[in-house]
Amino acid sequence: MGRNAAVIFDALRALSCTTSRASRGLGVRPASAGCGKPGRRGGGIGAIKKKVTLMQSKARMTARARAALVAAVLGLFAVAATHADAGRYSLEALSHLTCEDALARIDEGVAAKNPHALFASGLMRDEGTCVARDNARAIELFRSALDAGSPDAVPPLALKAGLGDGVTQDYAAAGALLKRIGLRLGAPESVDDYTLGYAYTWLQSTQREMGYPRDLRPMGARGTVDLSFVPTQGSYELAPFRRTDNDQPTVGTRIDRSKTIVSNAVREAAAAVSARLPKPDEQRLSNAKFTQRVTLAPSASDVLFGAQPISDPTFVSR
Repeated sequence: MGRNAAVIFDALRALSCTTSRASRGLGVRPASAGCGKPGRRGGGIGAIKKKVTLMQSKARMTARARAALVAAVLGLFAVAATHADAGRYSLEALSHLTCEDALARIDEGVAAKNPHALFASGLMRDEGTCVARDNARAIELFRSALDAGSPDAVPPLALKAGLGDGVTQDYAAAGALLKRIGLRLGAPESVDDYTLGYAYTWLQSTQREMGYPRDLRPMGARGTVDLSFVPTQGSYELAPFRRTDNDQPTVGTRIDRSKTIVSNAVREAAAAVSARLPKPDEQRLSNAKFTQRVTLAPSASDVLFGAQPISDPTFVSR
């Protein structure tokens, strides 16, 4: 998500970072960088509670939260999409509501077993957006969404299976899930579940580990890069970073260093992930290459990096 992106949803998680204020029952936290302690000028906890009481009914998700909610599916899960028929339960629609109203709408949909509402509820609980993070409940909701017909629930469930995050670690189970929605990452149809599951877990984990490279922040570079992985060799291939923003300096002291920065960030992330992931059974790996296009762009939290903390309250308990 360079930054340790064991959470690519850094912006989402920033809204639910643990603070002593929450443990004392405050119920809301400012979506400020680091969730630091309130300044003396604010008058302490009592004054903060009064301000929160006045602001709760008007609180909106911060720009950081809105961007993260819309980008969550597109950024982390390669094939998931915000379906047009999601309607009132789409991430785009929910991102414009207060957390309180968004949760009320989602709960209505969950009660009706709407697949889009089940997925959105699982995603918010998985990352602790507007509610306390609850991995077990998120898995339950993702499974219900899948049973109700939501393909969006496959990628998070597959990644959890590959990582052993709240479920039994099983690369074959991850691959079998991905095949349900036809996701093979460029491999042939004959690819086995185990190799597919391992490759997907590696690629997704590497993308999350890399996040948006810190050294790209000063130039605000954005673009895409194709990352390929060959499980039997434990090696990867990286196509050159293709910038899509307009400012691409190429001469003098302003030579574009983005390709080198991205290459170094991928190398570091790949090494960390390869050392950390559950070791695969090499006898079960088949020879195939898997490719995923990674989009690199500054998130709202990157844009706000170094800026003054903001004070919009975001609901985090329910």
